[in-house]
Amino acid sequence: MASSSFRAFYYTFTTLGYHPDQLMQICVATSTGTIIFTSLRSVMAHHKRGAVSFDLIKSWGLFIAIGSVIGVFAAAALRSHELQLVFGCIGVKSRPLHAARQERLGEFRITCRGGPSVRSTVSASAFFRH
Repeated sequence: MASSSFRAFYYTFTTLGYHPDQLMQICVATSTGTIIFTSLRSVMAHHKRGAVSFDLIKSWGLFIAIGSVIGVFAAAALRSHELQLVFGCIGVKSRPLHAARQERLGEFRITCRGGPSVRSTVSASAFFRH
């Protein structure tokens, strides 16, 4: 999902005329902002259902903060075409992982709120687009 939103941001900002030298930094910042707010809303919703392990979050918190700071400095230090190369390599390397995940998924259960479980077979590629 992240790679497709990244592509969408890249083409949108290119069309809007943003300068290519800062284009990838703008995409990283926009994508990161989206991820942060989506994650916070998800944690809040899961917390209401008692499905959040705050001990796990606390144990990872320092490492997440350190990684975030390193990421900010790396994005600021690299030029746009270098960031494109980094994200391109990540995309190529992660493709086999997506293929393996698609093989593991196939048949799964969907439980509707207040309704019975529905058995469904779908292609995992509908959920994990490249």
